[in-house]
Amino acid sequence: MAFCVILASELGDKTFILTTIMAMRYSRQSIFCGAISGAVLMIGLSGEIYST
Repeated sequence: MAFCVILASELGDKTFILTTIMAMRYSRQSIFCGAISGAVLMIGLSGEIYST
C-alpha cells in the first residue's frame, strides 16, 4: 500500500516538466533514462523509509 501511495505522489512532481524541457535540448534517450532511473531510485528509497 505504501508503494502505491509513494508512486502516485512521485508521478505528480515537477520532474516530468523539467524532463520535457531538457528533452527539447538534449538527447531524448539519455534524458528519459535519467528520469526513469531517478524516479525508480526515489520510489525505492521512499518505500524503504516508510516500510520500516
